[in-house]
Amino acid sequence: MTVMTTQNTPQRERYSELQHWAIGVALADPENQIDVLLSHVHPDAIAEPKLRPIYNAIKAISETHRAAPTASDVELWLRTNDSAGHEAVGGWNGIMTLVEMGEDAILTHNNISIIHEALNSASYHVALEELASRLYYGIYQVPLEKQGAFTDEAIRELQDLRASYTVNLDEYSHDAAEIMETLDKELEDARNGEGAVGIPLFNFPRLSGYLGGLRPGNLTIVAARPAIGKTTFCCNIIAPLCESGLSVQFFSIEMSATEIMKNVLSCRFGIPRGDFNNDDGLTYEKQLVFNEALNLVPHWKFNVVDKQGINIMELRQKAKRLAESEIGLDILVVDYIQILGAAPGAKNENAQERLATVTYQLKFLAMELGVPIVATCQLGRPATGEREQPPTASSIRGSDAILQAANHVIALHRDRVEMPDSTDAIILKNRSGPADITIQIDTALNICFFAEDMNEVLTSRRNSNGSNDYTAQTAPGYELNTYDPANY
Repeated sequence: MTVMTTQNTPQRERYSELQHWAIGVALADPENQIDVLLSHVHPDAIAEPKLRPIYNAIKAISETHRAAPTASDVELWLRTNDSAGHEAVGGWNGIMTLVEMGEDAILTHNNISIIHEALNSASYHVALEELASRLYYGIYQVPLEKQGAFTDEAIRELQDLRASYTVNLDEYSHDAAEIMETLDKELEDARNGEGAVGIPLFNFPRLSGYLGGLRPGNLTIVAARPAIGKTTFCCNIIAPLCESGLSVQFFSIEMSATEIMKNVLSCRFGIPRGDFNNDDGLTYEKQLVFNEALNLVPHWKFNVVDKQGINIMELRQKAKRLAESEIGLDILVVDYIQILGAAPGAKNENAQERLATVTYQLKFLAMELGVPIVATCQLGRPATGEREQPPTASSIRGSDAILQAANHVIALHRDRVEMPDSTDAIILKNRSGPADITIQIDTALNICFFAEDMNEVLTSRRNSNGSNDYTAQTAPGYELNTYDPANY
């Protein structure tokens, strides 16, 4: 449906202004706003003759190159593929005028989504006005005997118009029979050792058994106080997954990509973390191990984004591009959520509200991409002089939102005085099984190594004759040997 704007009414003037703002914002901040424009603005809402070619160019470039096009990309595409559209928009000067408008809109509006909502609403009302006007004058031109058919057609057009601006929930609707059929298939696959097995936590088989692995669409929160080892714990999750050929995306908002890689290499190859920072460098023996890593690691599908101040929209865009790429995406790690920014233009929120928003957005992203997301969460330090007690659900700031959104919440705790070489993994929430369970984990912080049974994992590595076998003792009802990356 094409919306006509022939009458110059205040509503239509406002509608035209909103179109300019929406396109301008997208061109001014493509990395953050292009995806929002394409996903939240109704396709018919951009109807201005000099704006529609730009929208078409943005859409075409995004779909073809899986990237957010800049103003220069759009200008080049129009000049190459749509000379009439290039002339209609005013070429480069016309595009830059829109960019300036977009920059002003970003500075003026605290929440850009308001522009998109208003644009969709204005588009709908203008289209409704157009349809009503056509029907009003058309009825006088229809013979009496055909007015019934004319009315029926009018009703269908009105219904189609309304439906085009309404989310179609049919694809998300499943009746009882369909649900039971899907469940029966999953259970049958499980009995046969096939299909829907979550990604194992190879170093943590008991924990993996209780959680059912890391399943697609699930959000797992790893919470701990500072310096307990949240990041290192996550590195011990992903190292064997990288080695098994899975695609891992790590968003490190506090540490650099190099620091993350040092942790991963330390836990996988047993090189003490401090040796990487030693002025004397690695010993000869450790250099040989590092050379092995240099041959192995470049073949991993492992990507680290270490942009400080990254927001949830930037994270979502990067994850979507990777998921749609040839490499794909199997698991995503975010370290850590308190310093992950909200979307640009989001309303001013306090820290707890922002944490809730970010947590729900991560959960929605996991469901949208069909991958598990593991995100770390910082717990506050105890008061000076107080002994650290094991965390509880109430220890997590914004705990209500986190406990509601997350599929699993795992709290790490270590008695630094009594048991410095052991960490407790406390399952605070578990939608896949029992909660309030504490699992003891052997801890060697000097080599960034966490494992439920360190000797078991190290022995398995030694017995593998260099094949890097991470298989460890399994929990009841959970067999790691059923896991095949090709079937995930």
